[in-house]
Amino acid sequence: MDTHASNPTSSRWRLRCRYLPMLLVAVAGVMLTASAATVFYRLSQSRQREALARLADQRTQAVELALRERVFEIRALGSVFDASRRVDRDEFAIATRPYVSRRDHVTAIEWIPCVPSAERHRTELDARKDGLEYFQIVDPSTTGPPRPSPHRAVHFPVYYVEPYLGNESRVGVDLGATADQRRRLADVCDAGRADVHIHHPATTGGSKQLHVLLPIYDREGTTLTVEGRRASLLGYVRGIFDIDRTVRTAMQSVGAERYDVSIAAGDDPHALRTRTERYLECRTIVLAGTSLHLCSHVAPAASELQTLHEHWWAIAVGAMLTIMGTAYVYRRSSQVRRIRRLVAERTAELRASNDRATALAEKAQAASQAKSDFLARMSHEIRTPMNGIIGMTELALDSDLTGEQRDCLETARQSASDLLNVINDILDFSKIEAGKLSIASRPFDLRESLAATVTMLGVRADAKDLELLYRVDPGLPRQIVSDAGRIRQIIVNLVGNALTFTQKGTIALSLTRDGDGSVLRGEVADTGPGIAEDKQTDIFEAFEQADTSTTRDFDGTGLGLTISAELVQMLGGQIGVHSRVGQGSTFWFTVPLTAEGGAQAVEAKAVGLRGRRVLVIDDRAFNRDVLDEMLSRWGMHVATASSVDRAIMDMDAAGDPAFDVAILDASLPREDAIAAAQCLARRAQIDPTRIVIMIASTARQQDIAEFRGAGFPAWLTKPIQQDVLREALLAALGEDCRRDGADDHTARDGGISPRKLRVLLVEDNRVNQRLVQKLLGRRGDDVTLAPNGAEAVNTVRRSGREPFDVILMDIQMPIMDGVEATVQIRLFEQSIRRHTPIIALTAHAMAGDRERFFAAGMDGYLSKPIQPETLEEAIAAAISHGIRA
Repeated sequence: MDTHASNPTSSRWRLRCRYLPMLLVAVAGVMLTASAATVFYRLSQSRQREALARLADQRTQAVELALRERVFEIRALGSVFDASRRVDRDEFAIATRPYVSRRDHVTAIEWIPCVPSAERHRTELDARKDGLEYFQIVDPSTTGPPRPSPHRAVHFPVYYVEPYLGNESRVGVDLGATADQRRRLADVCDAGRADVHIHHPATTGGSKQLHVLLPIYDREGTTLTVEGRRASLLGYVRGIFDIDRTVRTAMQSVGAERYDVSIAAGDDPHALRTRTERYLECRTIVLAGTSLHLCSHVAPAASELQTLHEHWWAIAVGAMLTIMGTAYVYRRSSQVRRIRRLVAERTAELRASNDRATALAEKAQAASQAKSDFLARMSHEIRTPMNGIIGMTELALDSDLTGEQRDCLETARQSASDLLNVINDILDFSKIEAGKLSIASRPFDLRESLAATVTMLGVRADAKDLELLYRVDPGLPRQIVSDAGRIRQIIVNLVGNALTFTQKGTIALSLTRDGDGSVLRGEVADTGPGIAEDKQTDIFEAFEQADTSTTRDFDGTGLGLTISAELVQMLGGQIGVHSRVGQGSTFWFTVPLTAEGGAQAVEAKAVGLRGRRVLVIDDRAFNRDVLDEMLSRWGMHVATASSVDRAIMDMDAAGDPAFDVAILDASLPREDAIAAAQCLARRAQIDPTRIVIMIASTARQQDIAEFRGAGFPAWLTKPIQQDVLREALLAALGEDCRRDGADDHTARDGGISPRKLRVLLVEDNRVNQRLVQKLLGRRGDDVTLAPNGAEAVNTVRRSGREPFDVILMDIQMPIMDGVEATVQIRLFEQSIRRHTPIIALTAHAMAGDRERFFAAGMDGYLSKPIQPETLEEAIAAAISHGIRA
């Protein structure tokens, strides 16, 4: 008999002894952790206070510098009166408007002339002739409209003000209307220096203003005496600055979100303190003879921003050590019991291992079959939103856009199409293995097809600080017959492979004619690590790389090269690679070339460039050669150089520096792009508007704005496309750059019925609903939506005397499909002798579908994805001609 088990007292004692060591370790750990956290908290608070005090001094100094700069700027603006006694409105605006437009803290810059009473009438007449039609010297009024100033010996009206908008009420106001104001003006005149004071606007909620008043004298009559200053006084220049904005602007570069700075004039800087503000530093400065007090205090959110976490780290580390110590004691005390339990669990697992292995083998076999079905279903579901993205992008492209916006949307549309192609290629790999992948050959524009793709690849290259060089042989025909999507897919795969494995340097893509001109040859050369000779065949196998260890450094499975090799073979060409370890790689492919036209159309567009002299400056010889080849083919006289200095030396040596236009790379080494362009414009006698800047694909809008602000509005993104370069040069030279095809677009639009239509859209997919609604809304049509066939039938029956002009009917819908809904609508219309055109919208294009839809009573047929042109043509055919499209 177990005496311990039968004795409750003994059991409780054993339980206490078992957990007592863990309890002691936990209590000791908590106490030590609390002590360490307290010490770290006090240290962090002390460091925080010291750091806040140092930073507050920096903020106060920044505000002091900003206030002194305001006084200096007013003195600089006053220098415009040194050259002339009379400054007209245009001269004042030219001097002050650029300064005002660049600074949001400027409320107004005013010219206040000294007008004797005898000259008042003539001054008012001169002001009205100068553009101030209703100018009159008036006294300020807070209770009503201003009144004309009474007779005084001298008037000080606000004559000019910038900015004028928002400050119209200041014009004509006499600053000498009160004795205090006249005394201040007289004191400033006698002192002969600027005066600074703080003004509190009377309007509710108005912020403090800094007024800087500068006297202007007739320099010929100025003396060092007070009487001389009074006799030669011309007037005053006054600057009004918003103090809150001035403070924010001054503190933006030093972390203004943590501190506030208060400013006041007077003798007591402590008058700024309040019970709720925590001041860190106060400074008194003398600005133009006026004492200003600057007090820096912590902003409301600063305590949260400055929170230090050393004590929390101490608590976390202490808690972790306490838990680890407690766990260690517990583990040692229960080691035998835990080992027995683990042995029992492992034994049970071993007994079930055979059953699990059998079940897993069966599941793996079923998963292999289900994988293909799941992949097919998901790819189909992804295509639907991608069609919506492409459709909405095309709608945006039809709106009024800038050239830059159009390029971005064109790239987005092409990228979406490429993504849709990648999704299709996931299934293509399975089709390739099954021998069921098809190739569709039709005519297409080679350069236009690759333009957006190269732009997209250029953005990826810029993101890795690589340069993508791009060359298309000008002798290649513009129209060729092949599968455009497959050729583009091959190029994307090869360039993408180069981008993956190249860490620095360049990637060069070139398309040329090979052999007797009947073969298109593409090459992608990179400066990557290279491929060992014994691995150059394996990389074209599925899921293979040159070295398995590179999976730690580079992404990719090798599937892209495998698909590219299969596509090239299906197109009737060849693919290969030339590479050496450490010397980069060159992937090449060839496909048969069947021309549908030549380059004559391109040459005709470049007639305006023939005979012009062009200077090309780029540090890369490949780029210079490509540009030289294109420009020379257009009949231009080309000179190239690797730098601006080299170009200037060549021009000086030739003795003929005149050029019609120049192309300059913005990323020349060791040169500032704007300074280089300005030097080139000056030395080569080229108008800045005729200098085309080549910038990276990822250039910021700020960089482009800097070029434009410096007078260089023409720019191109790299890699340079032939058509875009041609249009940029024609625009810079003042030639007509209108794109071909504008008349065709107008002709197509002219074929659509101009009257507003009532359209019933029967569609359950929200993406397709929005797409069709936007397409029809652009035409001005009134669209009614029905989410299923049953709702469409009810809507037609309720239409009464306002029938629909056309019905767009989806086929597959819940509750009632499109075919059944059409039958019900036709039965209803027979009773009221009406016939509404119905056009089918469907993704099905199986044999016999058209006949089945027409037999149900439909008048037209439109397959998805929906294109704007085909939709308009189908509606026009159904309404205007009554035929089945």
